[in-house]
Amino acid sequence: MLLGLFLSLLVLIVLAIKFSMDLRFSFDDLGVKYVLRLRLGPFFVAVPAKMTARMERMIGNQPLDSVQEVLQDFWAVWRSLDYFLQEIKHFQLEVLFGFGDPFWTALGCGGLWATVGALLSSLEASNRLKETPEVVIQPDYSGVSLQVQLYCIFQFRLGQIIVKELKRLSYAWFA
Repeated sequence: MLLGLFLSLLVLIVLAIKFSMDLRFSFDDLGVKYVLRLRLGPFFVAVPAKMTARMERMIGNQPLDSVQEVLQDFWAVWRSLDYFLQEIKHFQLEVLFGFGDPFWTALGCGGLWATVGALLSSLEASNRLKETPEVVIQPDYSGVSLQVQLYCIFQFRLGQIIVKELKRLSYAWFA
């Protein structure tokens, strides 16, 4: 009886407490690098390197067949991240890219700013950003290059993720 009460209380605490996730992502000529750390209060737990290496291989081996497939994959990832991005405490994005031709580089820079601006405005509208994001998009007019650095700290509650998923399943079941 006492053990059951203790376990029930422990489950309620775990479902209600805020977890933080630190994400560092970099992509350049050397490949894709991830650093994930889960934080509960002042305590950090790093995600094992084997797991992040497996994610790096999966992303690195993905062929880019068409723009439509890339957009479909992007929106699928965005919908799944919607569960986790409940409160963004820090967002820093740095992009350096070039297409070799100054015209196409400038056009790509404008398109990237439009995409990032739309994503950040949707996060701002839903009151998820807790501080002003730092975004630097720098064109490289001299050559072909792509470098991405992302550092993000976000918080989530497991209970909210479970409730959202149950709602999504109930809508799918009754639709």
